[in-house]
Amino acid sequence: MEKYSSPKASLMWGLGRQITMVLIGILASSSFVWAQYSPVIQDDFRAVHPALKDLSMLTDWGNPRTYQSCFERQPKTDSLGLTLPCLNLSDSAIRYSSFTAVNSLKTASAIDYHFSPISRYQDTILVQFDALWDQQVTIGEGGRIVVALMHSLRQAPYVQGLLDSVTQAAPFGRPAYNFRMLNKRPNTNRGGLYMFYGGGQSSSGEVEKYVSGGNAWWLPGFIAQPGGTSPGTGGDYPVGPTVTNYAPLASIRQWKRVTMRVAPEMIEMWQRNTVDSALPGYGSSIAVMAIPRVDLGTSHVLSRLNSVHGTNVSAAPIMYNWFPTVSGVRLYYRANQNAFIANFKVFGTTHTTSLSTTKAPNLKLNLFPNPTTDLLMANPDLDSTKATITNTTGQVIWQGELSQSGIMVSSWPAGLYQLKTQQGHRATFIKQ
Repeated sequence: MEKYSSPKASLMWGLGRQITMVLIGILASSSFVWAQYSPVIQDDFRAVHPALKDLSMLTDWGNPRTYQSCFERQPKTDSLGLTLPCLNLSDSAIRYSSFTAVNSLKTASAIDYHFSPISRYQDTILVQFDALWDQQVTIGEGGRIVVALMHSLRQAPYVQGLLDSVTQAAPFGRPAYNFRMLNKRPNTNRGGLYMFYGGGQSSSGEVEKYVSGGNAWWLPGFIAQPGGTSPGTGGDYPVGPTVTNYAPLASIRQWKRVTMRVAPEMIEMWQRNTVDSALPGYGSSIAVMAIPRVDLGTSHVLSRLNSVHGTNVSAAPIMYNWFPTVSGVRLYYRANQNAFIANFKVFGTTHTTSLSTTKAPNLKLNLFPNPTTDLLMANPDLDSTKATITNTTGQVIWQGELSQSGIMVSSWPAGLYQLKTQQGHRATFIKQ
């Protein structure tokens, strides 16, 4: 008996066969990358995580002044009866939260997690945690939580007294993409969330430094928006450098789950009730930020900013930079009031197949930022490649291997330089 096949069924079979053949062809291609999330950091705060660095142990604070941790680990129960082990500030930390007093924490109420550098050309990073506050406020930012993805972190030991090493260049690393979540009540005049790139007065990103009279120390928890001003000023992104969400996001009643997804050219944030975490998705969208790659040209940056944010800007925001790697994350508590954090997790995409690692001579060399004032980065495809940097007279200024920690050029004279790799890649950059 002849088997009957309807025209619709034949069409669907034909389309299915074509799709299957396309997938087979893609999977057979050496350039295809199949990505999935893999845990990088998982900390439930039941014990000290091996990748964690407690910055509050780096300065003597309190009365009497001593080296001690400002953090406590304990269970915290919300109004719905959900109990989670969490990390929070001690009573002593709240009493000595000032950043201007010699016996204060100096914004060292922070922890760093180190991990192997993640390339952002194709990888996506996911940061997730549960948060609860002890109070909401009308003015001020006393109970803020700051999460900063760091494109460089200190590789040398974290030693006591490091906050006072103000002559060192960026001993606490450089921030790439970060946000601060505030414990604001409804109908307050400033936002509940600020999200921005880099920070401070360097296109490489920087944390702040306190200088007054004869006192000077690093403030590793303070990251000004690009240009050195307070987040939320200068117009909303991309007119200004900061994405702002004015809705109150901090809860004093129940645990809230916060998720930040940093894709190669986009940051997205969501929030939901922690008790609903078994449901699909990340919850309600609270922020979106386009972060176009600068190495693809100015027209690409402007086109992507305008298409995502519905604007018509003709110039990128102040000190805009795209950071090609991330090598850690900093979690900071503004210590005037208390906040509780549980289940802190970082995920990165991993690949079942990878692009060829052969550093072919025709592979493009990209340098970031350009111009630069201090740190020069090269695309991670060329890690471990031997290179030479010369000035305009041909004098060799630097020789070594490219790496994701970058090349510090802050002490070099301003001018034009050329970087040449052993395989013949060439690129020029400007030191300002």
